[in-house]
Amino acid sequence: MKSEQSVIADLNVATADRVLHEQRVIAFMDSSARRDFNPTVKTRYLNIGYWKDGANSLDEAAEAMTRLVGRTAGFCADDSILDVGCGFGDAAMLWSAEFRPRHIQGIDINPTHLETARERIRQNGLADRISCQRASAVELPFEAESFSKVVSLEAAFQFMTREKFFHESFRVLKPGGRLVLADIVPLPGKNFQIFFNAQNRYSQDEYARKMERAGFHAVNIRSIGKHVFRPYTDFIQSRLSLLNIKGWFNVTMHRLMSSRIDYVLVTADKPLQ
Repeated sequence: MKSEQSVIADLNVATADRVLHEQRVIAFMDSSARRDFNPTVKTRYLNIGYWKDGANSLDEAAEAMTRLVGRTAGFCADDSILDVGCGFGDAAMLWSAEFRPRHIQGIDINPTHLETARERIRQNGLADRISCQRASAVELPFEAESFSKVVSLEAAFQFMTREKFFHESFRVLKPGGRLVLADIVPLPGKNFQIFFNAQNRYSQDEYARKMERAGFHAVNIRSIGKHVFRPYTDFIQSRLSLLNIKGWFNVTMHRLMSSRIDYVLVTADKPLQ
């Protein structure tokens, strides 16, 4: 059995590793490469969109993805929602306007995102309905049973680790609450370095098992990749000049990526007792 000092040392190392990992994620999110990945015009969404209903721009497709998550979560007027990885606040503002939940609490590790999100929320007169703060998805600074819904849109695959996030989500959800994720998993037999954290590279079946071990039931994982990856890269390609070498390289990389991963919509419920 490990001594108390050894356990504390292990925890300190794990925390340091997690902080270093989150710094890497922040650096990537602030990079020009990541901005090229999301060429929105009217919004600041950071998801690559749900294109099933014929969206004509990334702005429209990203809003469609956000609505899909809201509908899947079953947002309603009584909800207190935790938005994990809230980005620039677009999703929270859409959910607040269209589903009218009681309150949305956003968290993000990126101070640039949060500064912009708070200002945009204030400008839209939603500061009494949406709050944002800096926090890690795997160390949620909230009391147990604080939220009726927890959602994370295209972020959980970068958490350190996603499995710890499952446990934290279960803790802060009220009995009968729901966790909804728009997430990325490897296709069977495939691997890709989009996962900064190798501990998150596992199959849909293992994904469900980890959620169940965290306490969730009624776990459902549905592939929506055909409505995400190919139409997204088609859109990116449509915006390029034949002479834009960087752009064509990005399209090629996106095609390669989408041949190795799947985009999934995940729901899981916390039992009533």
